[in-house]
Amino acid sequence: RRTLNHIRRGPAPPPPLPPMLYISILLTLLAVACLIFVPNTVIILTFVAIMHGFAIFSACHALLHKRDSRAALGWIAIILFMPPVGLPLYWLFGIARIDSQAVRLMEKAAQNVMGGLVDLHGKSLTEKPEGFIREEEVPQAWHYLVAPGSSISGRCMTEGNALTVLHNGEAAYPVMLAAINDASERVYLSSFIFGYDEVGKAFAAALRKAAERGCDVRVLMDGVGSFHPLANWRRRFGPDVKLASFLPPRLIPPQFSINLRTHRKVLVCDGETGFAGGMNISQHHLANLKRRARVQDIHFRCAGPIAQQLEIAFLMDWSFATGDSTSTPMGRVEKQGSSLCRLLMDGPGTPEDTILDLVCAQISASRHSVRIMSPYFLPPHRLHGELVSAVLRGVDVSVVLPDENNHRMVDWAMRHQMPMLADRGVRIFRQPPPFAHTKLLLIDGEYTLLGSANLDPRSLNLNFELVMEVLDLRLTEQLTAFYDEVRSRSVSVPTTYPALPYRLRNAASWMFSPYL
Repeated sequence: RRTLNHIRRGPAPPPPLPPMLYISILLTLLAVACLIFVPNTVIILTFVAIMHGFAIFSACHALLHKRDSRAALGWIAIILFMPPVGLPLYWLFGIARIDSQAVRLMEKAAQNVMGGLVDLHGKSLTEKPEGFIREEEVPQAWHYLVAPGSSISGRCMTEGNALTVLHNGEAAYPVMLAAINDASERVYLSSFIFGYDEVGKAFAAALRKAAERGCDVRVLMDGVGSFHPLANWRRRFGPDVKLASFLPPRLIPPQFSINLRTHRKVLVCDGETGFAGGMNISQHHLANLKRRARVQDIHFRCAGPIAQQLEIAFLMDWSFATGDSTSTPMGRVEKQGSSLCRLLMDGPGTPEDTILDLVCAQISASRHSVRIMSPYFLPPHRLHGELVSAVLRGVDVSVVLPDENNHRMVDWAMRHQMPMLADRGVRIFRQPPPFAHTKLLLIDGEYTLLGSANLDPRSLNLNFELVMEVLDLRLTEQLTAFYDEVRSRSVSVPTTYPALPYRLRNAASWMFSPYL
């Protein structure tokens, strides 16, 4: 049996705000004070000159560090033409992910949990995880599907896993609650949204009972997605449940990292049974509930060695949020099925575009079909090119999107890109309500990519995301049948463009897509 390094620390301090943010706010306040209280023109001009000098410095910073040219141009324009507004906004929201304080804190979390490995989103889950299978042992027909993930992550796939598809909260929540009730040692839960509703109450009660019978129970909520006073949650969970919030915004001490969000949804019980996908803990995911805000989605029960990888992923997030890692037994996990799986994590702690690289590589490797299902689909230029290139190679490429979206501007931006892709041969369909939150990539009827990531700039550049590669013919056939059934009752997006006013609205929304 192996044991994770035991390093106990106090709560981690929040990532400090960039000093440049304080400087920009101070300059703005001084400039306003001069305009109001100081009639001396020389002093006013001096402050204006200082502010514009700092604006030029900030514009150069954006020029050097922004990866998206449109984002760089937008920030430079607002910084130079409206310094009092642009400077605080840029240093508060616009810092490129490679410069984020998350790099330092995530490296520390990986060191705590993984015993010295510092590359959290790359090789941090070990090159040869529990239950690994060498690439040469993978069936020859799958080598072209295994190679991209191996090159990007540096890790082998794990064998002996069993995945179960759970449609909507009606199927997922009872199974998840049963796993919590059956746990005997530990329960780890992470969610972007933890609803303060009836579903949230049911999970809180189950977690509280697990803690009272001696389990190590930890709950990690996103500080924005689950924004609700922790004191209320602590009363609901009880004193035995360890509760943490992932970078919650606050004034004292100052914490304004609005864009550093954990979008991962993970539940692991005893390191043997895990759950992953795109489903939050909320009654909105009860698709049969008669309410306008209901959501349809898919979650996955994961048994076997991959559950241990989910547990390690949770522990690294926990260490990042709290500064506290744990001594947890990491013994052998019994094989439960025949699925080959590999976990990949992406987020502001790495300069690489892990998920985007993987998606582009798999589409490039596709031979017969590419099926995509995503609630928010704003493909960057590179992904747009790979989709068109696949069509030109004769691959059947289709995308299913929700007909009704819960984010209006994102929907308008998507409508700007859809006719351009449809015109190049990508078949796009709008799925009827309720809002579809499902995230799937199916390649050639053999490969599945599932998890929390959307195909939009926020997921690909800002959020902490988790995806899982799966090679399992039975699972992929099941998901392909589901996909094709949904597509059969969806409306095809025409190649024609809408009327000019709508085109202008959609294009204006698309222009802001790096910030949505």
